[in-house]
Parts: sequence; C-alpha cells; structure tokens
Amino acid sequence: MTRARYLADFKQDDGTGYATKYATGFSPQFSGTPTGVVAASLAADIIDGTKLADNAVNTEHIADGSITAVKVAADLATQAEIDAKASLSGADFTGPVTITSHPTHGNNGHSKRFRSVYPGNSTINYNILRYARFWWGDGTVKISVANTYYGPSAGWGEFLINGHTRSGLPSIHTLSNYNVPTPTAASYNAAEWCYINLSAGNYRRYDITVESWHIKHNTNENAVAATNAYHMYASHEVT
Repeated sequence: MTRARYLADFKQDDGTGYATKYATGFSPQFSGTPTGVVAASLAADIIDGTKLADNAVNTEHIADGSITAVKVAADLATQAEIDAKASLSGADFTGPVTITSHPTHGNNGHSKRFRSVYPGNSTINYNILRYARFWWGDGTVKISVANTYYGPSAGWGEFLINGHTRSGLPSIHTLSNYNVPTPTAASYNAAEWCYINLSAGNYRRYDITVESWHIKHNTNENAVAATNAYHMYASHEVT
C-alpha cells in the first residue's frame, strides 16, 4: 500500500478514529521506513494515545516557528531563581565579588585610619588624636606605630587607650613595643577631652594606624567633647 493510500484510508470520516482501526485489526503496510519519527514510538502513540518517547523526534524535521518563545520561557529559570538556588547550594562563584568592609551602625562597628609623620631635622610632638570617653566607657581604640625610615633597626609597637576622660587623662597601655616612642595622653580639657600625642625624633618617619571598635570617629574635631568619640588629625580611612 502506498503512503498516499494509507493516509486517505487513515483520515476517512467514519468517526471511528485511528485507535479503532488498530483495535479491529487494521494494519497498513508502508513501502519504507517513516522519516523523522521512530516507528516504535509511532506505534505506541497510535495504540495507546501516549506522547512520543524521549529522543524520538528528529529535530531536523521540526518546522520553523513551531516552538514558541512562550513555551521555551516556561522551562527557563529566572535570574532570581538562579540566585536563590546558588545561595542555598553553596555554589562557587566566578568573577569579581564586591565586599563592603568595616560596616558601621551609629557609634558601633569597626574602622581603621592612617597617617604618616616625618619631622625632618627636628623633634616634633604630634597631636595624633583628640579623644573623649564617658566614665562608664564605650568602645576600644588601638594605636599601632611603625618606624619606616631612618635607623639601623626596625621598630613596631601596639598600644591601647585605657580609661575615661570624665575627670582627667586616660592612660596608655602598652601591648608590645620594639624601638618606637609610646603615645601619651596630654592637655586635658574641662570639656572632658584630651589629646593623644606621639613624639617623633630627628629624621624618623612613623606610620601610625588607629583602629577602633564601637566608638565613633568624628570628622569635626570640635564635636569630640563629653562623648564616646575621637578625631584623628591628617588621616584617612583604610580597609
């Protein structure tokens, strides 16, 4: 039987449908193997009314425009879904990742500031900080000093500001010190603040880092009075 004849018989308007044809023993004969569809899948579809098996369709015979963007979009994950999946699965990320460092919340948080001093051929007592702290206390301030120029030996020291400015000067606690000057608290003011100084000798360059936790750095030095705050002169924030 030719294909044309089979299709004519197969599409007759007798109301029975192809399933009935096969149920009553109708068995068309092809003069070749149908292209684009696996014969076994065609038979299963005709007899059972089920969909074609996976990989049964030859994509070369799919007509242009028969797959719509709507159908494709339904199977695509949105960017939000991809991001949510990645955050839950512990996936590795590629490309640049931006991290905001030193978050602050009012007076809280962590910050780090830096300056360098060099007196040349003289000795200068530098005002490093204007500092104020309530008697009950809030925050921690650490001062690191590195000798980065002049002299045969390296120099490094770390110090904590210890005590309040409610009624006098705080003290400076030495955590470690090798060949650098110790900062000092000086010039107590009745408005409950003071200076923290560092004396630099001839030709010595000192790099000074002030690191603070839960105490505010105020860009306006005059605002540092009877508060938990400090101002570091001639400094910039570092990460």
